[in-house]
This record gives sequence, structure tokens and C-alpha cells, in this order.
Amino acid sequence: GCFVGVGVWCPQPAVLKALRQSVYDNIEELNEIRQNPDFSQYFNSFFEEDKLKTVPRGFPKDFPDAELLKLKHYLVEYKLNDSLLGATNFLPQIAEIFKCAYPLNLFLNYTVDEVNS
Repeated sequence: GCFVGVGVWCPQPAVLKALRQSVYDNIEELNEIRQNPDFSQYFNSFFEEDKLKTVPRGFPKDFPDAELLKLKHYLVEYKLNDSLLGATNFLPQIAEIFKCAYPLNLFLNYTVDEVNS
């Protein structure tokens, strides 16, 4: 069971709060990334393990993408086909997957870098 994971796993509380705020403030940009055909051919949704049951305090409950604010990890994953692991085109295939995920990483890293600077 190999996969490619991209994003932020188990962020510190201050970073998680900032990521949620960034998602709320920049939802159009995030949705453009998520709906891009290149991105969505590999990544369908965020990893929802440990997701909150309600919208965190400070955010409106009627936010159209409220489910994104409940996340504890801003991570997407793509499960690799076992046949790819030994294929001669393994590296180019993996590089293509990461290239498609790069806009999400830019989006998330902007906030992470702001909090950590």
C-alpha cells in the first residue's frame, strides 16, 4: 500500500489555526486548485482522519466549505498502483504527481512560512 502524500500533517495548534483562517479567507484560490483537472486526476479530497465534528470557534457555521475548516490535517494522498513501483517510468510518473500537487503546497506553505517566521 504505497501512496504519495502532499500537504501538512499534524500541524502545531497555531499553524492549524492559521491554515484554517487561510482556507476561510482564500477559499476561491483553494477551490481553483482543487478543481483543476491536473490536480483532481490524482487528488479527490483531503485526508479526513480525526476531523472535528463541528466548525471550529470563530468561523461561521454556514460557510459553504465548512468541512474544510473541520480538518486537523491539510493533506491529500494518491494511492500508487503496485505495478508502478517497479516500472521504468516510476520517477517521471511520481514527478508528474508532485507537479500537479505543487499549487496546493504553495498555498499551504505560504501560511506555514508566515506563522514560522
